[in-house]
Amino acid sequence: MLEAVAKESPGEVRAAAVTGLLGLARRQEAEARSAAAALYSRLFGLAVGLEESKAVLEGLARTAGPDDVGMLDAVFPLLGEEVVWPEACRAAVRLAMQLPADRRAEAREVLEAAALLMEKDPMLEEVVEYLWKVGSDYDPGLLAGYITKWKVVGPMVLGGLRNEQGGKDATGAGGVEGPSGLMDAARRSLLGAGGRVDVSKQAEIGGREYEWKAVHTPSAAGWVRPGRVPGSPEGAAAYAYAEIGVHGMQPVRVEINSSDGIVVWLNGDPIMVAGRGQALSGERGHVVLDLTAGINRVLVLTLSSPRAWEFSVRVVDVDGQAVPFSQE
Repeated sequence: MLEAVAKESPGEVRAAAVTGLLGLARRQEAEARSAAAALYSRLFGLAVGLEESKAVLEGLARTAGPDDVGMLDAVFPLLGEEVVWPEACRAAVRLAMQLPADRRAEAREVLEAAALLMEKDPMLEEVVEYLWKVGSDYDPGLLAGYITKWKVVGPMVLGGLRNEQGGKDATGAGGVEGPSGLMDAARRSLLGAGGRVDVSKQAEIGGREYEWKAVHTPSAAGWVRPGRVPGSPEGAAAYAYAEIGVHGMQPVRVEINSSDGIVVWLNGDPIMVAGRGQALSGERGHVVLDLTAGINRVLVLTLSSPRAWEFSVRVVDVDGQAVPFSQE
């Protein structure tokens, strides 16, 4: 009845009917997702106000399934409409993700177009990961100068590793290996000539062996988070290793962000040391140095507090522009 009223009535009556239908669709989402998506699809042609249109698009972004991909042709052109493009982007990418395998090229086209407009949208990481699944190499973090491909070893809970002498380390953590011990472990057993780390074999730290795990972060800001590392709990330390290739020696600014303590080595030399409780960002988290021609090796040690850790490493030139580099 409400749909009939919305189709046949003018002005405020039509608007009230559409508002009622939007409320019904929202209540259906939890128990009848496909029915809610179908209602949002029908409402697409009935919504006339800006807020109504945004609500319909957001509803499609939450509920769209394989049966709703026909809406993509109507939603995709809205990416060029500034007043609704955030909502249109979310709806378009959700619809594109429902396309069958034989339409992957179309899905890539839609997702790549939307991703360029979603720089700060929380949904962007999901979009980037889906693009990788369909064969795209789009990597917003890398384009911005962030190292996005890492090998991570851990987790290692601080206070849970004995040192070789069984006594106190420099942190006073009686009988256990803390931050200073982990730094020593990196020098002893991880760092080879020129800062090379052999990630083809397990890392032995504190008498335990840890396997290196590949992490490719889809974050546009290059954040590496524990959720990307299988089995990593909160309150854990970890090592992360990356290799980047540049064409020639050049001065760069390495920008380091962290939620807690961090140690960063470049080609075997420590370039940043911040103890636990010393998050880094902005002017406090950068160093200017020269990259060598060819492969440069970066090792990171995170020293986290009870909350989950995260870090990022960005390489820019002296003017703040992203430095092109390659990663395998």
